[in-house]
Amino acid sequence: MKKRILAWMLALTALIMCSCGEVKEYTRPSPAQQSAAAEASHTAEPTEQTPAQNTPEPTPEPTPEPDGIQTAINSMTDEELVGQMVMCGFEGTHSPSSEFKEFMRKYKVGNIILFGWNTDTFGQTASLIENVKECNGTDIPLSFSIDVEGGSVLRFKWSPHISSAKTLGNKNDLERTYQQYLRIGEQLAEIGITIDLAPVLDIAKDPSGTFLGKRMFGSDPEITVPHAQAAIRGLRDGGVKSFGKHYPGHGATATDSHSSLPVLQTGLDELNEYEFTMFRGAVEEGIDGMLVGHLSYPKVDSENISSVSEIFITDILREDMGFGGVVMSDDMRMQAIASTVGIGEGAVRFIETGGDIVLIGRYVDKQTQVFEAIYEALASGRLTRGRLEQSVYRILEMKGLQA
Repeated sequence: MKKRILAWMLALTALIMCSCGEVKEYTRPSPAQQSAAAEASHTAEPTEQTPAQNTPEPTPEPTPEPDGIQTAINSMTDEELVGQMVMCGFEGTHSPSSEFKEFMRKYKVGNIILFGWNTDTFGQTASLIENVKECNGTDIPLSFSIDVEGGSVLRFKWSPHISSAKTLGNKNDLERTYQQYLRIGEQLAEIGITIDLAPVLDIAKDPSGTFLGKRMFGSDPEITVPHAQAAIRGLRDGGVKSFGKHYPGHGATATDSHSSLPVLQTGLDELNEYEFTMFRGAVEEGIDGMLVGHLSYPKVDSENISSVSEIFITDILREDMGFGGVVMSDDMRMQAIASTVGIGEGAVRFIETGGDIVLIGRYVDKQTQVFEAIYEALASGRLTRGRLEQSVYRILEMKGLQA
């Protein structure tokens, strides 16, 4: 019996060993192996583990809702954006020609400039503005601009007469300057004009040596800057926007950019010390727009004239002076740019370098060149919708749309 029990136990042990597989001998690892294993455990990729503490996931920042201006921009077509970035003029005192009306609607022109050939009396001009409004191709209101500086640039018969900037500077009565531009602003706003392309911010050590002459407040920045600021305040309180001119400074030359390109051998240090005092003062006063002249300053930008210069428009005016308003070109018909860069190319490069509104005073064929050049640059990717939106935001803000 004992022999049978022993046999069963031996058989059971063999069966257990077979089911568990081969039994291997355990050998304790050497100290070097233990050290290597410990190092490997520190460098190995971590495995999923339950975190030691329950750390909540950070809450993502909510995406800000677009403001009123951006909402309007988001609903605009590319053509509508471009239309807001061009200012056009026309001939006629009672109504634009049928050709210009069709052009306005086709290209959705957003800004109109009036010249002396458009104006006779205040009442007549008010009626003309209402007729032009009927040609608006969008729901966004048109802006209407005009040059009323005083002196020789009046556009209307004013009673009492409006003094020139030179006279105001010589009198050196800031209240008189303020009251004159307040009267200008109120009268222009009453007939529907929204922008006065004034005051002239040019300055010259010898005003008699420049074609601007009486259009400047004088030579001494301590006098001219406060008068320019008083003019800006007067226009603002009168209800119109002020656009200063002719950045970066047209005062040191007798050459008229209407007929040829002025070349000024003034360096940046000199500009900062003298000419730029007027533009900085205007920016500090909150001027709404700045009109950029077609001028060559080779010591500052040896490759580009000022109206297509990133150095002048973006680096100096925007970044250094801190100007956040609307930048407008001088007229693209002027020979200083038309005969050098070209009308269409000039318009595109003006926008590329930071400009907002391209001014093209009249002639539908030339105005068409501007629009088609911008369209082509947009289609090729040279200009982007995002770049246009930056400018249109400033323009709509200037027009009074609510953010």
